[in-house]
Amino acid sequence: MRRLLLLPVAALMLTAAALSVNGQGEDKENVQADETRLKNAYQGTDGESLTTFLSTRAKGAIEPKELDALIEKLDSKDAGERLKACQKLVAIGEVAIPKLRLAARDPDAGETGTLAKKLLAVLRTSRPT
Repeated sequence: MRRLLLLPVAALMLTAAALSVNGQGEDKENVQADETRLKNAYQGTDGESLTTFLSTRAKGAIEPKELDALIEKLDSKDAGERLKACQKLVAIGEVAIPKLRLAARDPDAGETGTLAKKLLAVLRTSRPT
């Protein structure tokens, strides 16, 4: 009789364990998808980078001179400086779009124009619908 009671309990425990393993697999896939999306948007995936992104996006404003300086940094010879400018421009969000459009349309912009087009695409896909 005691064995009969243990059988359903064991079955229930195995089912719960299987469900938690499946859930963890889905979570891992979701985390990887989120990390890929952040990286494609020129953002870091560490806590400090996410905090910086969210605080910058929450401000929703930037001084015009600072925005112009970020656009100019897209043409920097230093890849790290270009990446930081990209990160900041994406974090700024919609406020940066008009200046990025101007840079993307400039036939003499070179690398700045190329990066501006990529950033505009990132900002378009991150817009709420």
